[in-house]
Amino acid sequence: MIELLQSETLNIDSITQDTVKQAQTSSDLISNIGTDIDAIAESSRSIMDMSFQISTSSEEQSAVANDIAKELTDIRQKSNVIRGLSQQSSHGVKDLTEASANLGKILSRYRTN
Repeated sequence: MIELLQSETLNIDSITQDTVKQAQTSSDLISNIGTDIDAIAESSRSIMDMSFQISTSSEEQSAVANDIAKELTDIRQKSNVIRGLSQQSSHGVKDLTEASANLGKILSRYRTN
C-alpha cells in the first residue's frame, strides 16, 4: 500500500510539474500576445497619423488647385478684355488710316505749284 501511495505521489508530482510547465507556457504565450497587441496598437496609431497627414495634404492641395483655377479664370477674363481693346485699337487704326488718306486727298487739291 505504501508503494501504491508512493507511486501515486510520483504520478501526482509529475502531473503537477506538467501543469506548472503548461501554466508557464500559457503565461509566456499571453505575454507574447500582449506584446503583439501593443505592436498592432502602435502600428494603428502610425497609420492614423499618416492618414491625418494625407488628409491635411489633400486639403492643402485642393485649396491650391482652387486658387490656381481662380487665377486662370481671372487671366481668361483679362485676356478677353485685352482682346476687345486690341480689336478696338485695330478698328481705330483702320479708321485713322482712312481719315489720313482722305485728308491726303483733300490736301492734294490745295497744292501750290
